[in-house]
Order: sequence, then C-alpha cells, then structure tokens
Amino acid sequence: VLLQQLQANQAWWRFFARRRLERRQQMLQSEQRLAEADLEAAREAMAYGRPVVASAVGGLLDAVEDEVTGLLVPPRDTDALRTAIERLLGDEELRARLGAAARERARERFSWEEATAATLAAYTAALSGRPT
Repeated sequence: VLLQQLQANQAWWRFFARRRLERRQQMLQSEQRLAEADLEAAREAMAYGRPVVASAVGGLLDAVEDEVTGLLVPPRDTDALRTAIERLLGDEELRARLGAAARERARERFSWEEATAATLAAYTAALSGRPT
C-alpha cells in the first residue's frame, strides 16, 4: 500500500513540476512580448524628443543610454522606477537635455534610412560570406 501511495505521489509531483515549468515558460514568453512592446514605445517616445524611463533589460539597454537619452532602472525595482520618474518630473533641464539626445539617437539609429542601410549591409555580408 505504501509503495502504491509513493508511486501515486511521484506521478502527482511529476505532473505538478511539469505544470510549473509550462507556466514559467508562458510567463517568460509573455515578458518577452511585453519587453518588445516596451522597446517599440521607447523608440517612438525618443523619436518625439521625449526622455525615456525604462527597465535595464533586453533591447532597451541598446536603445536607451542611461543619463544620456533617458534613465534606466533595475528590472522590477518599483522604488527605482518611482525615483527616476520623480527626478525627471522635477528637473526641466534634465528632461530637455535627455529629450534632445533621445531625438538625435532615434534619428541616427531608428530611421527608415538607417534600417534600410543596416538591412542592405546584412544582406551584402551574408551574400559575400563575411560576418556583419
């Protein structure tokens, strides 16, 4: 009887572990989609000359330069996020400086001309067999 209970328990734990893994994978996929949406929103804000407050994750690390085009905060740190937002709201000169740099960065890196040039360079490199 004890052996049957242990086997049943083992099957339940395997099921439980599998469900937890599936949920974690779903959460990671959801977080990835949110991060991609955040990146697009950050790029759009920068194109309009707005400083960005963002979590220091993924593509946001490349798009937003801390203290230059915006403010980066540690992921999931709500206190740091609040502090960064309050800092921007309270400092007009900082908003203007970061916003101007953000607009310039967006113009240099995220314009259609830049995207086209980068795509053509990648295709040219791929066709010639050399890395980009």
